[in-house]
Amino acid sequence: MAKVSYAGLKLKVNDEVKTFTWEDKEIEVLQYLPISDKYDLIMVALQKAKEGEIYNPIKLDMYFHLNLVYLYTNLYFTDKQK
Repeated sequence: MAKVSYAGLKLKVNDEVKTFTWEDKEIEVLQYLPISDKYDLIMVALQKAKEGEIYNPIKLDMYFHLNLVYLYTNLYFTDKQK
């Protein structure tokens, strides 16, 4: 099998940002997130979900997906209640 140089592939990070419109608001979605941000995402979700010596699976799911939205989009949440 012939060896292929990784550098020879000339791969580049997909820094494209896709957008879509929702109720007259433009939502941006990153197509790539650096590995350091992905690691931070997991670590924050684990820290927030820890209750004593165990992880609350509901909180883990909530914090993971909430932070996923924060990191990949331009959406943010407020405490505003109706």
